[in-house]
Amino acid sequence: MWALFADEEIKAGAYLIDYVGEIISTMEADRRGKNYDMENMNYLFDMTDPENADDEQEKHDPIFKKYERIFPLCIDAINFGNESRFINHSCDPNAVVFNLAGEYNINCFHRVALFAARTIKKGEEITIDYKWDKNELPYIKEDVPCMCGTVKCRKLLMKAQSRT
Repeated sequence: MWALFADEEIKAGAYLIDYVGEIISTMEADRRGKNYDMENMNYLFDMTDPENADDEQEKHDPIFKKYERIFPLCIDAINFGNESRFINHSCDPNAVVFNLAGEYNINCFHRVALFAARTIKKGEEITIDYKWDKNELPYIKEDVPCMCGTVKCRKLLMKAQSRT
């Protein structure tokens, strides 16, 4: 298993890295994701859909409203990604993700940036919360247990879709 570790102490709030890769539609991501899941490797990162945004502020962001016709999007880092694709999940992560959209002239651009949620010690693994257990996933046959080992562990990394 790959991981990304801090090579020096990182202060809370510090910019860490952008999650980069090929920007694709979620329809294409769903198609690719089926194959990736069968290979047990997945470097897809959903960008914020304003209708499903976790943050109330994101739902009302004027840039998201202006460009909502092109959302939702996804980043596929399998071929064109950087080392951010090796950041693993934790139910008690030390990094947070911000989905950013902006505009320059008449073009909209998208970024997914990671920042330190707290001070990260030298040698500590950098982690984010994948939130894969928040929704049932149709392409997995059974629940996948979380093995992050934190006190706040939710015990489930991925939740399989109910087959009733």
